[in-house]
Amino acid sequence: MSDVNNEEKKNQSLNDEIKEFNKEHGVTLDSPLVVHKKGDVSFEEKTDAYEMNETHAGEARPTLVRHRFKKEKKSSKKPYIIIAVIVVLAAVFAGLYYTGNITFGEKETTAKQTTESTTEDLVEKYKGTIVVKETYIFVDGIEVNGIEGLQNALKYEDPSPTAYEIIVDDEDSNFYNFEVLQLLTDMGFFDKTTQVTHLDKTGLVAKAEMTTAQDEVVTETTATTAPASTTE
Repeated sequence: MSDVNNEEKKNQSLNDEIKEFNKEHGVTLDSPLVVHKKGDVSFEEKTDAYEMNETHAGEARPTLVRHRFKKEKKSSKKPYIIIAVIVVLAAVFAGLYYTGNITFGEKETTAKQTTESTTEDLVEKYKGTIVVKETYIFVDGIEVNGIEGLQNALKYEDPSPTAYEIIVDDEDSNFYNFEVLQLLTDMGFFDKTTQVTHLDKTGLVAKAEMTTAQDEVVTETTATTAPASTTE
């Protein structure tokens, strides 16, 4: 019996020391735990499960903040390179154009217009004439196919020795006298009253002459540009 009393005194003394310690250090004890029985009205069974991390749900969490820093622009040399390329190309094209290596169609068009204009002028100039240039024949300023072409050009015309003026340019005597004049006489377009004129240069050019001239230019150009032969 004395042992029980001694134990109670020890416990009481310990409790007093704890209370005194808590009082000195400002420790506040929680309210005593009240246990409710399942049959009591105040008992409510809570079946929700709690996880350990839910005890910290209300704590502030750090957030990730992204910072963007404006990059400092470096001076680019690209515009200067483009300008330099344009200047070089312009210089190359200008050189090729002025040396005649390239054309933009203007020269060709101008040459074509000049040729057509010259042809029209010659046709108008030699209208009403028969021009005999060596073995080439032009009626009204237009080339015909030799003696046969001359006959075809005149067969629907009214025969008259004064209908056409005969112009001779670089005469081929045999062709002129024995073929041209003979045909014109037979068709009624030549006699003593027909006007005959001799000209050094009429300006009329036959197709065969143009082809020959082009071939000569090509031959001369080839000979000029051909590499000189070397002998050992």
